[in-house]
Amino acid sequence: MERSEIAEELNSVINLYTDFIKTGVNQPHTSYDFSNYTIEITTPEEQIISPPIQEHNTQPIIEQTNQTGKNGTMKMIDLSIEISRCKKCPLSQKAKKIIPGNGLVNTDIFILTNPVTPNEEKENYPLSGEEKEFFFKWLTAIGLNPEKIFITNLLKCNWTTNQLKIEFIEACRGYLDRQIDIVNPKIILTLGQLSLSSLKKAHADIMNERGRIIDYRGYKVFPIFDPGMVLKNPALKTIVWNDLKMFKSIIDNG
Repeated sequence: MERSEIAEELNSVINLYTDFIKTGVNQPHTSYDFSNYTIEITTPEEQIISPPIQEHNTQPIIEQTNQTGKNGTMKMIDLSIEISRCKKCPLSQKAKKIIPGNGLVNTDIFILTNPVTPNEEKENYPLSGEEKEFFFKWLTAIGLNPEKIFITNLLKCNWTTNQLKIEFIEACRGYLDRQIDIVNPKIILTLGQLSLSSLKKAHADIMNERGRIIDYRGYKVFPIFDPGMVLKNPALKTIVWNDLKMFKSIIDNG
């Protein structure tokens, strides 16, 4: 199958999934010309083997092309395909589903959350259940659209059948860094201690470091509690609400 056909099929899947989530009825969508998307990638790290499972639940926005002639959405599709075929660490051997990430490419907001769990595997989304619903309420409360972000997991595979190791995080870091560079966000929001520690490459105390901007490869990072932690400890709601308002202020003024 030509890569242009793969891109068209993936775009159709994205649209159908979006329609199902929003209305349950298929809607008309803008058509994009993928005819120029047939040049094979020659570098080993970008080799495409087969199309991935659906990794977005919002229709991709086509951006202006970069110096290589390939726009951000197509670069993210390539990377998602590569992630879906990853065999860099033992987690991929037992993963039922690899989740590359979800959302828009041309967004100011990049969100990094905890490694994939069985529930995320089932929902095919980087957050699941009550935590996902709670987080979406956070975004809506500060005037942000949950569909206009990009969100991904620290680890793209379910890790719960193994002891979590630094080697797993480092195996996924290259993918994460490339995703960040493609999106080129105004700010990265990390949810919880583990995602913050992974960016710092050192133990982070989320109680003391939340609500403060740190640097990661030249990008602004703003850490907050993860939704699961707040659900378990409702006393943290006031703290996270103040942090979220500060986060929105940074976006608006940054």
